[in-house]
Amino acid sequence: MRELFRSLGLTLSMRNTINVNGILYGIRHIPIIGRHISERIYGIRVFKIIALIMSIGVEIARAFFGPLCLFGFLFIASGMLSSLNDYARTTVYLFGFLLILIIENLFDNLFGITEEARYLVFFLGMDAGKFIHARLLYKTMALSAAYVLFGIPTALFAGVEWYIALLLPVSAIGLKVFALGLQMLVYSLKDSAGKLRNGKDSFVPISGNAVVKTVFMFLLLGAGGVASPFVVFENRYLPLKLCMAVFAVLLIPGIFLVRRFPYGLYRIAMFGEYSQWEINRKYYGKNKQKNKKTGKISRAQVKSGLSGFNYLNEIFLKRYSNLFIGRMVGTVIGVAGVIALMSIYFYFELSKAVGSDTGRLSESLLRLLFTRRAAVFTLVLYFINSGGYMARAMFANCDSALLVFGFYKAPKAILTMFRLRVLSVIRYNLLPAVLMAVYSIVIMAMTGGEDYPLQYLFTVLTIMIALVFYSVWNLTIYYLIQPFTSDLLIRSKLYEFLSVIIGVIGFILIVAGVSARWLTIAGLVITVPLIIFSNILIYRFAPKTFKLR
Repeated sequence: MRELFRSLGLTLSMRNTINVNGILYGIRHIPIIGRHISERIYGIRVFKIIALIMSIGVEIARAFFGPLCLFGFLFIASGMLSSLNDYARTTVYLFGFLLILIIENLFDNLFGITEEARYLVFFLGMDAGKFIHARLLYKTMALSAAYVLFGIPTALFAGVEWYIALLLPVSAIGLKVFALGLQMLVYSLKDSAGKLRNGKDSFVPISGNAVVKTVFMFLLLGAGGVASPFVVFENRYLPLKLCMAVFAVLLIPGIFLVRRFPYGLYRIAMFGEYSQWEINRKYYGKNKQKNKKTGKISRAQVKSGLSGFNYLNEIFLKRYSNLFIGRMVGTVIGVAGVIALMSIYFYFELSKAVGSDTGRLSESLLRLLFTRRAAVFTLVLYFINSGGYMARAMFANCDSALLVFGFYKAPKAILTMFRLRVLSVIRYNLLPAVLMAVYSIVIMAMTGGEDYPLQYLFTVLTIMIALVFYSVWNLTIYYLIQPFTSDLLIRSKLYEFLSVIIGVIGFILIVAGVSARWLTIAGLVITVPLIIFSNILIYRFAPKTFKLR
């Protein structure tokens, strides 16, 4: 146990060092004032203490912000559903918790390669098993603390029995440990069958276990998805409590599977993850010409009449269209899936209203969400906007090569590419935004029409203004901070901080209940000056900030 806590101390110390250096690096690269701060800031104790405090704040935010949003959303949503309809609040609360818990564990990977993993395991030679155990201990401790602080109180206020509320952290930890143990079991069986190496003679990543993903997909379909309307509408509370108990009990076989994992496979599994990380890095960076998915294009494939930077931008978009179109298609499918689930829910609301009281449709939860919580559109667009993804792809596949040339760093050249790319980002994000706008108008029309004149127009304007804002914002901070290193890692904590702040503001607007009319006005007041000042700042400062790190 002492060795485990020592490994945890080393892991947290390395993470803190990375955070502190990233914060100081971000301070040195703040637009306008950053150029007046020298490299001596890394050795000044006062700044290091300030950065340490900020680093601790970052870790606290990482540990608690997600659960705070999760349980805050569950508490508010369950309250709205129970007040507008005849559903039991406890049923809605527990169902939402279990559904989100399964989805989160579907994508969780404790063997994932992070900066501290690279430094500790691969550069400094730390034992991979001790590192994974330390990471698991830290995650379970942080999860337990967050769930005790936010989960248990909100569950009790939502009417959940005290013994079920106490199961929230235990169920979450049980499912997480079981998911890890299941990954390890499948990986051990692959080792026994001699299938740990792929065709390129490198180790396969542990996160690619199709069996584990299939198990969790069945859990997702069983506990949620198709069955969700029936569980909520019929107030089937007992199955949810049994599911909570099963997840808590899964902690025991999970611990057993983790302890049975061969110690030598820890490093092999991390090597597999590292190999996959290297492949992804090369895919986005060094081996662009050899990538079969993107391929080369000829001048004839680009629109005639284009020249200069217009032609360069078009070449980039055509050559890597698979990346961007694939991202757009995935986003559209995700939005369509959410719309389908909402439609199933709305069908049940419609069925209950017909034959009883059609006026109840004016109290539909979807109507309430689209009319009184219109900021939900801005928050969804924050998560699905491709601006940050495209900025990373732009750096890896274009900017990292062209920034060595003086013409590409000229103020006019940078501003021209910025404007062209903003339009490209808007274009790739337009289709999911249109889907959201059309669906919201249809739901409002079916549930009572407009509450005030031009409400449909304001709803559409809210979505489109948010689309423009996020597209401009993401590329603006990319050009003014340029956070990526040659390894495609985000070095600047300021970039991450600004990105998170925008998401927090979106969540606050949902809680505040701002209508589309006021969001449109506020959006115009913020977005128009952003467009103007982004052009000025990028022309003035990007030639110095937009460079290779």
